[in-house]
Amino acid sequence: MSQKIALVLSGGGSKGALEVGFYQALVEKGVRIDFIVGSSIGAVNGAFIASGVPPEKMAALWRNLKIDDLYGFNWENLWKFFRSNSLYDHCRFRRFLERHLPARTFEELKIPLIVPCTNFLTGEPVYIRQGDLLDALMASVAIPGIFPPQMCDGHQLVDGGVAENMPLEMAVSEGATLILAMQYNCCKGSNRPVEGLLKILSRAFSIALDRKTLCDIRHYQSKAKLIILEPPFGLNIDLLDFRYSGMLIDKSYQFAKEILNKEMDRQRL
Repeated sequence: MSQKIALVLSGGGSKGALEVGFYQALVEKGVRIDFIVGSSIGAVNGAFIASGVPPEKMAALWRNLKIDDLYGFNWENLWKFFRSNSLYDHCRFRRFLERHLPARTFEELKIPLIVPCTNFLTGEPVYIRQGDLLDALMASVAIPGIFPPQMCDGHQLVDGGVAENMPLEMAVSEGATLILAMQYNCCKGSNRPVEGLLKILSRAFSIALDRKTLCDIRHYQSKAKLIILEPPFGLNIDLLDFRYSGMLIDKSYQFAKEILNKEMDRQRL
């Protein structure tokens, strides 16, 4: 019986650069991906991969990425104050995707992609796999308080990581027999008080992501073969700090290559 291999990509903001090195190692090893499930920044990486963008081009985009490329101040904060929906607007992020992402719809993708979002009214995960790709991606990266919620098909959606940061459930339900993923803690313990609105929001969200991910791994490790790489670096990098993307890509590539060398024979990839 042949393997059905799912690539599961998680949220984690700037640490999404780790997934680019992982992708590069998978391509070099000739691993065939049957479908991708990507949440939050993992949805964005998944869309580039599913579009057929080669790892070296993805790496170049990440290495040159700056926070100003994706995040612009939400000027409504000046007059709406606490009634504003977010610190940033989403226009720059969407323009970035419009410039660099080859596909505009799910139907154009070369590898099937499923994008988890979170229904902000019910708290339930919503899985998008057809129609407008950019709308789905903008909903899946809409971190509450950072980006405004997005309206898709009449539903108010926010970041997929709120409900399912490492979307193992969907990969299993789609029949994956082998799941490839990278687990990187979004938040490391600190012995210093956290100060500043943005850092407090970012840290609170990161803690929630980490705890949910650990629970999901324990739950689904008996339902499919899991190869989950846990890189021991990048722990102190903030969710929105893109200055270290090059370092994360290079280190995760070397790390993933070593792990995959050990796993390929065992799993017969």
